[in-house]
Amino acid sequence: MGLYIYGCDRCQNVCPRNAPWLAADLPVNPKAAAMQAEFRLERLLAMDTAYFESRIRPRMFYMPAEQMWRWKMNVARAMGNTRDPQYIHALSTDGTGHADERVRAMTAWALGRIGGLQARAAIESLRQDAAATVRQEAEAALGGLQ
Repeated sequence: MGLYIYGCDRCQNVCPRNAPWLAADLPVNPKAAAMQAEFRLERLLAMDTAYFESRIRPRMFYMPAEQMWRWKMNVARAMGNTRDPQYIHALSTDGTGHADERVRAMTAWALGRIGGLQARAAIESLRQDAAATVRQEAEAALGGLQ
């Protein structure tokens, strides 16, 4: 998924019907620009149900709050794919402490992609996780660190 947090974005980019629109040099959409801060990766990883229901779901109505873990898992993946150390803090706090093991496992993977001493410390904490999938992902992430 690269830097996408929802697969439908990719579908829009590869659809032949959208090719002319995507190739055009269009001005910035003011409505989209106004929402930019609401969709920052750190904000999405930290969002609670109220934020999701009030800010995200009105625009992304096809995913219920019960599946917010999908958003957060995809956000962690996008953070890891940037390999930008600026995301280590958010992953270390909001990702490692998430209730859903799929989000924690993706957090371990993302931290491993970013690397560094701070990421290693957060991955070490995930290594002690009760969920086997999280422990396995933490082990794999630690194995890939230099």
